[in-house]
Amino acid sequence: MTCRTSKNIPLPTLVLDTAGPVLSVAVIGVAEGMNASFKEHVWRDMAEQLHPAVGQVLEEAKTPFTELKSICVNVGPGSFTSVRIGLAAAKAYGFALAIPVYGASGFEAVAQPFVGKGKNIGIWLEATAGEVYYQYFDQE
Repeated sequence: MTCRTSKNIPLPTLVLDTAGPVLSVAVIGVAEGMNASFKEHVWRDMAEQLHPAVGQVLEEAKTPFTELKSICVNVGPGSFTSVRIGLAAAKAYGFALAIPVYGASGFEAVAQPFVGKGKNIGIWLEATAGEVYYQYFDQE
């Protein structure tokens, strides 16, 4: 997932993606070679697995929690409960550290490699009960 905003995001950044059945946590912007990530299918245990995964990733990146400068979180689309878990954790971490929290659309992250390539993009993501999430991006 890419965290895009009109501002430069302060680094190092903790990135959280809880929008789907896969929990993804990363620390980016650390000294070269020290970025770290965690990715695991945890669908029903998202809340239980999130905080230990954050601890594991920070340890791998050799980055103390207090050295984080920002948090970036996937704001969806995705499971309502899973998205709320990520947002609540991101807000809590941001509040505890007095650092900014940025939201990023999962669709924007998927579309990012195609921006500026002169083609329109339609992204479909399977939801529950036979439903889909969809977003259209024009070539700009």
